[in-house]
Amino acid sequence: MRLETLIGVRFLVAFEGRQAPREVLELIAGRRTSGVILYRGRNIASPVQLRRLTATLQAAVPAGDPPLLVGVDQEGGQLEALGEGATAWPGNLALAAAASTRLARAVGRAIGLELAAMGVNVVFAPACDLLSPSAATVLGTRTLGDHPARVGALAAAMVRGIQSTGVAATVKHVPGHGAAVGPDPHVALPHAPAPASVLADHLAAFAEPVRAGARLAMLSHLVVPALGLDHATPASLDPLVVGALRDELDFRGVTITDALDMGALGPHEALPDNVVAAVHAGEDLLLTVHSFDLVQAAQERLGEEARDGRLGEASLRSSAQRILRLRRAAARMAAPPLGIVGAPEHAALAREVAVRAVALLRDPRRLLPLSHPGVPVVVLQPRPRNLTPAETSQASSGSLAAALSQRGIPVTALELPFEPTPEETAQLLVPIRAAQLAIIGTLEAATHPAQARLVELAARHTPTIAVALRTPYDLEVYPPSVTAAATFGPQRPNIDALVDALTGRIRFRGQLPVLVGGPG
Repeated sequence: MRLETLIGVRFLVAFEGRQAPREVLELIAGRRTSGVILYRGRNIASPVQLRRLTATLQAAVPAGDPPLLVGVDQEGGQLEALGEGATAWPGNLALAAAASTRLARAVGRAIGLELAAMGVNVVFAPACDLLSPSAATVLGTRTLGDHPARVGALAAAMVRGIQSTGVAATVKHVPGHGAAVGPDPHVALPHAPAPASVLADHLAAFAEPVRAGARLAMLSHLVVPALGLDHATPASLDPLVVGALRDELDFRGVTITDALDMGALGPHEALPDNVVAAVHAGEDLLLTVHSFDLVQAAQERLGEEARDGRLGEASLRSSAQRILRLRRAAARMAAPPLGIVGAPEHAALAREVAVRAVALLRDPRRLLPLSHPGVPVVVLQPRPRNLTPAETSQASSGSLAAALSQRGIPVTALELPFEPTPEETAQLLVPIRAAQLAIIGTLEAATHPAQARLVELAARHTPTIAVALRTPYDLEVYPPSVTAAATFGPQRPNIDALVDALTGRIRFRGQLPVLVGGPG
C-alpha cells in the first residue's frame, strides 16, 4: 500500500445528510477512509432509507477492496441509533436485572440481524463499563451493572450474539468509565482517581468479551493516572492504557478511539494533534466527526510524521493489516431480508427482557397490586429528556400515565420538573394530597435531590409508589414508607412491564444489578 492509503485506512468519517455527499464518496474511492459512522439525527430516517444509503456507500469502494466499515451506536435502550422501524430494546441495565446470558445473547443476535439487514457491519456495543454512583448520570442504563464478572459474562454473550450475524461488536469504553468522576467527556475531560487495584476491576470486565472474540475495542477519553502516563493524557491517547489492553487482556483486534470531536479533547481544530497522539499511542481506527478539511489536515500531519521517520512504517502496516482483516471479515456478513427489522419475534424478545427485569425493592404498605381501578391515582413523571449527548431517551420514552390508563386505571397525569423549585413542589403537592394514591417516577433523583424531596413530602400525606426510571440509585433516597420499584430505563418496553407488574398481570422478577443501600 502507498503511504496515503496506509494513513487513509486509519480513519472513520461522519457526514450530514441522509444521502452520501460527494466528498465522502471521493474519500472512499480514493482509499482515504475505511468507513463511516452514521447517526440517528444526521443520517437515518427509516430502514429502507438506511439500506439504500449503505448500498450507495459500498458501491463507491474500489473494485477488489474489502467492504467499507459502516458503524452505528445501536446499544439498545438509552442509545438507539436506528430510530423508528427498528426494535425498541429495554437496554443493557434491564438485561443485567434480568440476569440471563441466554437473553443477552439473543438480544445481541437480534440487534445484529437488524443491522445486517440495513447494511451496517459494525456496532459500537456493548458498553462494558461498571456502573457507579459517580458515573450514574453519564453512563445511565448503558451498562450491565457493577460486578466485573457478571458484566463480563453478559457482555460476552452479547458479543457472541452480535457476531453470529457477521456484524462486528465493539467493547467499550476501555479501561472503564465507571471509575470516572467529573464531567461528561462530551463536554470536558473526566478523571479516574482510583488506585490501580480498583481500576483493575473495571478493566477486568472487558476480559471475557475480549475472549469471546470482540473484533473492536473502543478507548475512552478518560484520564487514568494509576494506569497511564499522567494526569492529563486521556486513555484514548495513552500508550500505557492501549498497552494494557493488548498485553493484560491479550486483545488482538482493532482498537478505535471514542469520537475525537468530544470536548474532553479540546476544540475541533485540535484534530490533527489528537490524531497524531492517538496513532503514537497505538490506536488503529480514528473516529472523526469533523469537517472534511480537518480530516484532510489530520491525514497530512500523519504523512509528515511518517516521512520524517517519527512514525514507523512497520507500525503503519501492522495497524493497516488489522483493519483490513476486519473489513475482509465484513465480507462474510449476509444481509437478511429487511422484514427482520422490527420483527414480531424481536418485539417479543424485548418484552421478555423487560418483564424479567422490572424489580420491586419493597412494598411496606401493601399497595400492590393495584386492585381497585376506581381509586383516584395521580401520576407524576419527568418529561422525557436526554441527560447526555449519547442518549435517545427523549425520543423513545414511554408514558406511565398512558400505560396505566390503557389498563383501566383512571389517572391524573402531572409533569414532574427535572429540578422542581419549592414553589413547583408546593403546587404539585395539592393534587397529590387530594388523591388516594400517588405514583411518582424519578430520573436520577440520587443526584437531583429536589425530586427526592417531592417523593418524601408526598409520602407524608398520600400512599406513594416511587419508581426509579433510570439508574436504581434513586432507590437509596426514597423514604422507607414508599413502595419502591425500578424499571432500569424509561423506554416503552420497560414502562409497559412496570405497569403490568403494578397491576398484577405479571410478577416483579428483576434483580438489582448494582449495590443499593439507603434508608429502605
